[in-house]
This record gives sequence, C-alpha cells and structure tokens, in this order.
Amino acid sequence: MRFDDEVTRNVFYRNFYDPYAWSWQHDNSRWDLLDVMRACYALRPEGINWPENDDGLPSFRLEHLTKANGIEHSNAHDAMADVYATIAMAKLVKTRQPRLFDYLFTHRNKHKLMALIDVPQMKPLVHVSGMFGAWRGNTSWVAPLAWHPENRNAVIMVDLAGDISPLLELDSDTLRERFIYRKNRSWR
Repeated sequence: MRFDDEVTRNVFYRNFYDPYAWSWQHDNSRWDLLDVMRACYALRPEGINWPENDDGLPSFRLEHLTKANGIEHSNAHDAMADVYATIAMAKLVKTRQPRLFDYLFTHRNKHKLMALIDVPQMKPLVHVSGMFGAWRGNTSWVAPLAWHPENRNAVIMVDLAGDISPLLELDSDTLRERFIYRKNRSWR
C-alpha cells in the first residue's frame, strides 16, 4: 500500500492535483489490509490458515495467504488479480473474525486512533506493525510517553517488551537518538 500511495500521489502531483486530498476528502479513507492480517494473526488467528515461511515464521505474502486459504490467485502480482485476492482476504477476515474486523475498520481513522492514546496515564496499547518482525508476531505492548513536538500525527512510545529502566538514566540527546526505531534493536 505504501508503494501504491506514492505512485498515486506522484500521478496526481504531475497532473497538478493535490497529491493527498484523494485519501481524506469526502470521507475517503485508506486501510492497509497487510496490517489487518498481522493483527488477526496476533489477536484472533482462529478460522484462518496461516502459512509459514522457510524459517517457520508466519508469512503475510498475499500469494501465500490466498493459497493457504483456498482463494483463487493464479496470477499473483498482476494488479487486478492482487486487488481481487486482497478483497477476498478482507472478506475472509470479516466472515471469520467479524468483531476484530469491525474494530479495526472503525479505528482506521487517525482521529479514532488518537482517542485511544492516553499520554498522561501512559495507558499501554497493543501495537501491531511489521517493524516488530514476524518473530515477535509483529506485535508488542507499548506505552505512550509524549506527543511528538513537531509532528502532530505522531506519538513517542516505548516498547514494553524489554527492560525500560535504562531509559531513566539517559540524557535528552541520547534519548532522542534512541527514539529513532531500528528493526530488531533492543534497548541497551
């Protein structure tokens, strides 16, 4: 989806249209089904077959998911075939895990998500993202620490999967450096 968004934005920009308006004006929205599949695997895996890669980790590649779940996708990587396969996977999740599907669909909007974030209480949240890696189920508990000082759409969070006590001893410059997420990096 991220690649598709960049292509779409570029096409609009090159044709003198607002490159971002399509994704939010007129109550439009966008929703990455890859993250929905990751959340379903981590939180409600029942009723869906989850293929594994050569390392024994879950594979979220569309062609693997469709094959494991008996969904037609013979022309993988063809744009229209991928669209139909993605729709079929969305229908599968909606059918097999309707409450999770509805919850995720409701919270695809940033305003709904922001309402879940309680910085003053540092209320922990389950965060599902590919940045955590398949070996962690693409999931972790995180705690919000502060809203980002420059990007009002971002929140600074700490991953609660590791020992966070060393953070209390770091100076502000080191903390700032550490808040740039690096995949598979743990706090030192």
